[in-house]
Amino acid sequence: MSSIPRKGLLFFVVCAVVFASGVTTAQEAPKWVGAFFVKGKVGLKWQPVAGATGYNIYRQAAGEGFEKIATVQKTHYFDVNVRPGTTYSYKVAAVGADGNEVYSTEKSVNIPGARAGEFAPPTWVGLRYQQKKIYVNWDDVPGAIAYNVYRSTTPGGPYEVVGNVTVSKFADNKDLVPGTTYYYVLTALNEEFEETEYSEEMSLKFGVSAEEMAAAKARAAKIQLEKIPFTLLFKITEAGGNSPLNQPADIKINSKGDIYVTDVLNFRVVVYDHDGHYKFAFGKKTSSQMKDSPPPANFSLPMSLAIDHQDRVYVGDVDQHGIQVFDADGKFIKRIAVKFSDTNLKPFRPNSLFVLDDGRILATDAGNHRWLILDQNGEILKAVGGGGDADGKFLFVDGILMTPDSTVCVVDVMNCRV
Repeated sequence: MSSIPRKGLLFFVVCAVVFASGVTTAQEAPKWVGAFFVKGKVGLKWQPVAGATGYNIYRQAAGEGFEKIATVQKTHYFDVNVRPGTTYSYKVAAVGADGNEVYSTEKSVNIPGARAGEFAPPTWVGLRYQQKKIYVNWDDVPGAIAYNVYRSTTPGGPYEVVGNVTVSKFADNKDLVPGTTYYYVLTALNEEFEETEYSEEMSLKFGVSAEEMAAAKARAAKIQLEKIPFTLLFKITEAGGNSPLNQPADIKINSKGDIYVTDVLNFRVVVYDHDGHYKFAFGKKTSSQMKDSPPPANFSLPMSLAIDHQDRVYVGDVDQHGIQVFDADGKFIKRIAVKFSDTNLKPFRPNSLFVLDDGRILATDAGNHRWLILDQNGEILKAVGGGGDADGKFLFVDGILMTPDSTVCVVDVMNCRV
């Protein structure tokens, strides 16, 4: 066996070590920032991984395996090739210089709409009576090119077609008789002119009959109104040296007399003293990159306010579908997330809030035409309502409060009642 000079051996070992140390592997798995569906595509965002030369995006549909759909250098990706009615699972792999991959956890995103071959009847938004017409509204049906509107004067039909439209709304003024209740169903048509089954039935009384009008006038003649004078004390339009109010939507007053106003399109809550003098504001706009998991005190559409007996401030955000809680000085306390187990429901839309003395929260769920009782963790203790014009049903709930005798008052916008 021949010997190798010691200097040559040392040179070989050093070169091997230097060569091996030049190849790096991404040691950490990518950590998700968020995954969400918006404007017809899925947005994915993750944190950068030290040592990664790029990222592979993998996707899995139900019943299928994961497949690589993209390789990117950035820490975000938009998947535009998605099918309605499908749930996708995603994972991201950080790729090291040696080609090895380290995988993230999985994130699932549900794509709304109907699957191909599942051409569904329209879902109601509601009916309303205005200016001698009945306005009919429903949600768009994926794949529909037209809709038929059917009407009857008896529940369950028989129905006649009173409208055929290509949009998801219709104004009915065909031979309407005041005081009559009309019953409507809807169907959708696709490009092959296949028609769906009837939708659920929805009804509305059109105006009042002559007899009802006479009775109402007789009752009104007996009502005595007392005039109460009001004096304007001040008005609020500015926010100190900041930009003026831009679409203020709600106002509440705490135990000290301080006035809190949601300033929706400035993405903040503005606070004034009892004389209307500006004190401070809190909150800022949520960036588009952080919309799926917004930081504390970031708002998208802060529409509603409530103040509890401890002067804590509750802010309902209809775009973030949740509630944030602050102390009286605007310091963030916590976020209350409200999740629905029923995937057929629309996301939580808290247009109005009211906090009871025991901490329970009354909240409107406008998109689902109901109101909720929540605990402080966002758990639903009770849900009341649902779409319709019958007693106890609602069409777009937009205001809620409880009187001292524990009566809950609800503003039912499209049914034009409280």
